[in-house]
Amino acid sequence: MSQHAAQPYAVGGPHAVAPRVPEGLAVAALVLASVYTVVEVLLLLTSFGAAETYGEAARQGTDVAGVITAYDVLGMGYVVLLPLWIVTCLFLQRARRRAVALAPRFHHQRSPVWTWLGWPVPIVGLWFPYQVVRDIVRNAWRDPWGDQRQRLHLGLWWATWVVAIVAGQVTSRLIPWSGTPDADAVARLPLFQGITAVATVAGLVLWVRIVNSLLHALRTPPDVSDVTLPY
Repeated sequence: MSQHAAQPYAVGGPHAVAPRVPEGLAVAALVLASVYTVVEVLLLLTSFGAAETYGEAARQGTDVAGVITAYDVLGMGYVVLLPLWIVTCLFLQRARRRAVALAPRFHHQRSPVWTWLGWPVPIVGLWFPYQVVRDIVRNAWRDPWGDQRQRLHLGLWWATWVVAIVAGQVTSRLIPWSGTPDADAVARLPLFQGITAVATVAGLVLWVRIVNSLLHALRTPPDVSDVTLPY
């Protein structure tokens, strides 16, 4: 590509000091994401027995408050979501800072605060985090044309996350906190837990590739004479 096309995304000088590559945070974020994925898979494996147990409670008119299954115990694994959110946001924040230092004239659609708030805020959480990650990747690769977004399947990655969130919300409503459960609802527990688990596993595979590509880009010093994007 021509030097003229690359200039708006190049740094001001070859000796500019950029923040360090957040490699430690990247590893921690991937480890926590893997733990979360394992939790979802284990929940799927135990959802079949839980569906039978809750189905029996529905037939006998038993209050679910007195029913405890392996599925319920494993559900406590969701506590990993808090450190996962914190570490992932720290990683993205540091990655964005370095990407901006490498290519300061790159435009991000969302302000830095959305690196943190995009995930928990209702409604906008369905697309703001995708835009944040997309722009960090493009900024890091000096990629205004979106080649890396297509090669890394960022859209597919985000779709798996949305599917997992929606299916997880449905799953959480199938079993009431108290009272007699609905037999038809609890029978669907393995289905929606399965959708959640499969989407989470697929999302993790894509997320690992995205993070590794991002780290590679952040380690690569900018070169205004050659912005050919590696696969």
